[in-house]
Amino acid sequence: VLPEFRGKGYGVAQVKEVLRILKGRGFRKVMVTTGEHIFFQPAQKMYKACGFEELERGYVDEHSLYGTVTYEYELE
Repeated sequence: VLPEFRGKGYGVAQVKEVLRILKGRGFRKVMVTTGEHIFFQPAQKMYKACGFEELERGYVDEHSLYGTVTYEYELE
């Protein structure tokens, strides 16, 4: 979501709609990964606001400067 539109619920609404569709199609769990860098803090906040739980932190490979954060959401 572009910075000027953040904080208005658009990102949360989009994610919740995708979760609704996935649940309707029989999915039971959703996992997402975002960056650990400060640039990705809005995405981290959004996933938490949608009910995602942090699962793990790691790195893509040994050359990565910044880590990743993986979240999980149970649909049932």
